[in-house]
Amino acid sequence: MIGTYIIIFIGVVLVGSGLFTVKQQTISVIERFGKFQSTRNPGLQLKIPIIDKVAGRVSLRVQQLDVIVETKPKMMCLYILKFQYSF
Repeated sequence: MIGTYIIIFIGVVLVGSGLFTVKQQTISVIERFGKFQSTRNPGLQLKIPIIDKVAGRVSLRVQQLDVIVETKPKMMCLYILKFQYSF
């Protein structure tokens, strides 16, 4: 009787540790034994416990970098230019 409860408990723990969620606008990178296995899209996902691990999460949002350049040519004028780079 106690053996049955232990087996059920271990099964619940393994299934619970195999489930993970991926948030919107991100993807998760899955590794199996340290090698790239796959990428997972947003939502509730399943991985093999102990064998697979979530190596990282990558944001799919558009990121913007603002660059301000100040230059002073020979005419003694100061030019300030602002660039926006999206990646």
